[in-house]
This record gives sequence, C-alpha cells and structure tokens, in this order.
Amino acid sequence: MPFPSSSARGQSRTREGNLRSDHNRPRILSGYVVALSVIAGLVNVLYWSGRQQPDDWSSLWIAGVLVKNGNSAHIYDFDPIDFAAWSGPAWQKVIETNELSPYPHPFVHIPGVAYIIAPFTHFLSFEDSVMCLTALCGACLPLLVSASWTLWSRTTLPLHILLAATIAAWYTTAFQTGMWLGQTTPIILTMTVCGIAAARHHPLTAGVLLGLAGIVKLTPLGLIPLMLVFRHYRRSAVATTVTAALAALASLTVGGRELFATWLDRIHRLSDSVVVSGANRSFASAALRDKSTAGPVAPLVDDIPNFVSVIPIAIAVILFAAIIWAASRQHQQAAPLILIGAYATATATSSLMWHHYLLICTPLAIGIAVHSQHLTSGVREIFRVLLLVTLLLLYPPLNDDFIPVLSLHGLPLSGLALPWAGFTALVSLIALLAVSAAAPPRSQQVVPVEPGKISTTPRRKGGKHAKPKNSLWRRMQ
Repeated sequence: MPFPSSSARGQSRTREGNLRSDHNRPRILSGYVVALSVIAGLVNVLYWSGRQQPDDWSSLWIAGVLVKNGNSAHIYDFDPIDFAAWSGPAWQKVIETNELSPYPHPFVHIPGVAYIIAPFTHFLSFEDSVMCLTALCGACLPLLVSASWTLWSRTTLPLHILLAATIAAWYTTAFQTGMWLGQTTPIILTMTVCGIAAARHHPLTAGVLLGLAGIVKLTPLGLIPLMLVFRHYRRSAVATTVTAALAALASLTVGGRELFATWLDRIHRLSDSVVVSGANRSFASAALRDKSTAGPVAPLVDDIPNFVSVIPIAIAVILFAAIIWAASRQHQQAAPLILIGAYATATATSSLMWHHYLLICTPLAIGIAVHSQHLTSGVREIFRVLLLVTLLLLYPPLNDDFIPVLSLHGLPLSGLALPWAGFTALVSLIALLAVSAAAPPRSQQVVPVEPGKISTTPRRKGGKHAKPKNSLWRRMQ
C-alpha cells in the first residue's frame, strides 16, 4: 500500500487546519443570536403597534406608489425651502387616496429604492409595511450587538451580554426615535457593522452588505478607500465597489438619466445647505438654531457662517488623528478602529445627523468596554465611569425628549434635556474608543522594581526604539 507523499500530507494538514480554524472562528449569527433576533422583532412590533407616526417611511412608500402609477418623474417633488415638506399634485393625489402617516416627508434616496418598494405596494397595505419594517428593525438590534462584539473581541458573544446590550440599545432615544418615525437606520447600520466585521474572512458577503447599505445611506461607501489600505480588506473593498456600481447602474437603467440627475441635484442641494431642525443633532444645526424661521418645519439655510463649517472639520481631523494613533498602537485592531472610527467621525461632523443616527454609539460603546478589559483594575474603572456618564446622554431625560411616547407616563421631562447631548455623546465615545484602544494592556505596563532587586522585564532586541515585528505598516501590506 503506497504511503502519501510529504506534499500530500502537508496539504492534508493545511486543510485540517483550515477546517479547525473555520470551526473555531467567532460567529455573528450564533443560534441564540438568531433566536433573540426573532423574539426582538416580535416584541418590537407588539410594543410599537398603534404608537408610531412613520412619516419617514411614508416618503419611501409614496415614492413606490408613484412608480407603480407611472409617475416616477415626480418622486423628488419637494418644498424648496422646507426639507420636511413635499410638494406637487402627484404627491397630493397619493396622500389623499392612501392611508398614510399625518405628515409624510419628501423622498431623498436613490431612484432604485423607489423601484424596489413599488412591487410591495401591490399586495401590502401601508400599515402592514410599517409592521414588517418595525419587526425587521427590532430583529436587527441583536445582530448589531453581536457584530459589534465580534468586531472588537474576535470571540462569539456570550448570551448574557447579548441580552443586556440589546435591551440597552432598544431603550436609547436614537432607536426609539427611529421606530416612531419609521426609519431604516437600524437596518442600514447593522448591515454596515456586519460588513466590517465579516470583511476579513467573508469578503464577498461583506462587500454586498456594505455596497447595498452605501447605496441607501451613502456614508458606508466612504469606507472603500480605507479598506484598500489593509491587505485582508481589499477584496471586500472591491466587492463593495462592484455591488454599489451595479446597484447604481440598475437605478440609472430603470429610472432613466433624467431622474438620476434629479437625485444628484437633490443630494448636491442638501450638501450645500444645513437643515435646521430639532431632529437634526449636528453641530451645524444647533449653531444655526436662531436662524430658523417660524414657517418651515425644517428650513434649509444657505447662509452658513465660516465657523459652522470650520469647527466640524477641525473636530473630524482631531478625532480621526486620535483613531490613527490608536490603530498604530493596537495593531490587531487597526482596521476595525479606522473603519468604525471613520464612519462614526463622518456621522458626528456631518451637517445632517438625525437623532436616529446616534445608534452608531452602540458599536463604539461595546468597543470601549472590550478594550478596557485589558487594562489594570484602576484604569478600567475610570473607563467604566466615563462610559456610563457618556451613555446617560443617549437616554431621556438628558437626551432631547421631543417625541410624546418617550415621556415617562406623561411626566414633564423636556426641561432636563441637553440640546448638545447627542453630539457630545458621539464625539466623547469616539475619543474614549481611541484612548481605550491605545492604552497599554496589563502585560505591557512596567512594574516598579523594589530597591535592591534586579528588573526581569525582557528587553526588545535592537534597543528600546526598535519597531515591533508586527507593525501597522506590515499589516497593511
């Protein structure tokens, strides 16, 4: 009986090692994560039944109805001075002939989104579609928590932490606001974080998730150049680019060049102005609050002082520099730090940061909790206190309580709200993430030597200034 050659045995060992590695690799979708997602979706629907005013979802639904009725050219009809107001007889007719929310908002997404919604308008009522959206958003919360944990710890999330973090995320004003308005932000953010967490080992899946999320919200597409920097993330960057390009091409094909150009003009109009509204928690909106007039609900302000543009840019530079500094010291987490840090920084310093965008604080808070575990007990407690104080800014009554269902059984809590709570919390969490990741772990901290004893701390070859073998630069190659 012939024995296998050494090369065949080597290949066999490699395959066995790969199988063993795949088996031990942390999973985002463990059995109890899936089970809790189903339960969370059902609970979310039951809780929010009859309590919503899904004005944001109405915009997508009306756009789908317009496409179904052959009026796709009117999906971007809107009030030129009020971001929250629609305009035109086409919208008026749909609103009069359909049971929708009281105050539908204009449609701002890429035309392909309206064409995706259109088939559902044939067999679903608006109320049924809201229930499906609410269930899907609730189901996404455990997935978001699990993906965030896997991203930072590279281990499968324990059940007790999953339960606690999911409940904490559900009670945030960001999630509650999104549910009240019928927002898709929990879905898009979950796709983005899952894509980043899966990018290293499942590049195709990650690319599809990030590409589709980017087509809807655009911000995830900004991660593509950063992913190209890291060797293990380049295939995901390519997959993201291809997915987004195909989706944009499909949108251009079904909607036509004129409709696509109208969407681009709409995006350009928003980027050149600031939406001043209580729901917009950005620095620019808060700084221009005095410029809002009594007429429009969300006026578009074009006369923007220089400091409103300069200060967010300065904050973005400082925060991203801190993230890069942390990544240079935390080589194993360099890519997640830069990708999540860049996404959160772009959200915090944008001129448009709706209240529900603050759900991005979930992966940031989990990252701080994970990184602080490797510090000494005293430093770890400091980070826990800072994290807890910062998280309080994401909940009522400190976070702006402008939605009636968020009040505690009618108690007047609005007087305790801080107008800068959301912005401050997000900026603080980004900074805490950078510092917690950059802080040296217990194993690398110098232990003071008692008098008369010789230090046994091993010296690195090449002197104290020698670069570590596993440098950030090498990991990027």
